Amino acid sequence: VSRETSEALPYRDRLRREIINEFVNKAKDVIENGALVINFPHDGSMWAYGICDLNTYYRSILTVGLTDDANVIRERLRDYASDPEVRDAVHHTGAAYVLQLDKGIPYQEGNWLWQFAEGMVEDWRGIDAIDETTPGFSLVLAEGSDMRLYRIEAL
Repeated sequence: VSRETSEALPYRDRLRREIINEFVNKAKDVIENGALVINFPHDGSMWAYGICDLNTYYRSILTVGLTDDANVIRERLRDYASDPEVRDAVHHTGAAYVLQLDKGIPYQEGNWLWQFAEGMVEDWRGIDAIDETTPGFSLVLAEGSDMRLYRIEAL
């Protein structure tokens, strides 16, 4: 995002973008160099690869043409500890972390990409449903009530 574009955003959006960039950069300090990070692209994390050089798995909001593993992960990642198919999909990708930038934010209050519609979170429920109590994931970094980085545990 160019400086001119960024400065044209309302203050609230510019501040939110800065907070997200700071969190992503803190996450990069924790994540092993080059480790793959599963993300929910509609929360803005699809830009983390291009802007912050974070190795994100989903670099587009499109679900058309995804691999079988990518679909299993976005729909059922929360079942990683109990579902061998999900574990296999994660192992095939080599993913080591999960990033959430708008966890638990109501649709009306979120900082979503303009293409995002309220019902679309269901397409990504496997990632969105992960929280501190989800088996197979360890909280590594948190900020506020919405930004989270989890390590995927070896099972």
